[in-house]
Amino acid sequence: MGEQNLGRITSALGGITGSAQGVISNGGFSCDEPTMRRIITRYTSLADSYEDSLRNARRMSVVEGPGLDYASQSVANAANQGGSSYYDYLIHQQNECRAQAQLFQQALNEYLGVDQAAAEDINKTGDSGGGIL
Repeated sequence: MGEQNLGRITSALGGITGSAQGVISNGGFSCDEPTMRRIITRYTSLADSYEDSLRNARRMSVVEGPGLDYASQSVANAANQGGSSYYDYLIHQQNECRAQAQLFQQALNEYLGVDQAAAEDINKTGDSGGGIL
């Protein structure tokens, strides 16, 4: 049955057959020092930019209904819940930006630490290696 299905599929493809091969990799990226510093600054600026939205979201979570009837209170409660959810979302996003900035700062510190260690090793041996540090 499997061969019969394969034949029908091959026929339907009009002779377009073959095999596909691929490589699975973990991926990665690299940055130089100035790029890492810009990324840190941008994440920090983005985190700071959430402050205005947070102030507005606080106001969105203290809505009062226009009347004392059930419908007014129900709409106000729904608006307050939405405002609270939005506020929580903004806090999460702000914290995520700060966390990313911190991760890039740690990576930069490690990168610079490795360069510093290499320079110290060269200075200990007195070998300039012909390069510029």
